[in-house]
Amino acid sequence: MFSLVDDVYVEDRLFTLKARCEYEKCKGACCKGEGLGTPLFEEDIKRIEKETGEYDFFDYQRGPRLKLRKNGECMFLRGDNCTINEIKPFFCLAFPVVLHIKDGFKYLMFQPYSECSFVKSDIHYVQSISRALVQRFGQRWYDRLLERLK
Repeated sequence: MFSLVDDVYVEDRLFTLKARCEYEKCKGACCKGEGLGTPLFEEDIKRIEKETGEYDFFDYQRGPRLKLRKNGECMFLRGDNCTINEIKPFFCLAFPVVLHIKDGFKYLMFQPYSECSFVKSDIHYVQSISRALVQRFGQRWYDRLLERLK
């Protein structure tokens, strides 16, 4: 089920989920993706281009998406570290909360990979990804989301 927060349909479990990612167990599975590359919004592309001077980091075959290395990892991953940590795309900041846009409607959904591992937290998961949500939807929208947490 979904509840509407302004113009975004938010999966109901996001209003109650109190957990955080346990990166030391999954080893950044989200950085390796599912072999498709990280989905990008145009704002992500512009921000990465501006901050890095890099222009050959994405393709439009299934996209736009970040290009992958031959081993299937994100081209910005070096060991266990992201080289664009401060300017990560929305998908990277929010995962496993994913934004789907279909027929003009926005759906915010919780879609972890099988490798994802979580531990209980004192705060709601959406609070741990506040940077991504504010960046994408704005502070006013995020404040309205917080009002709905249970």
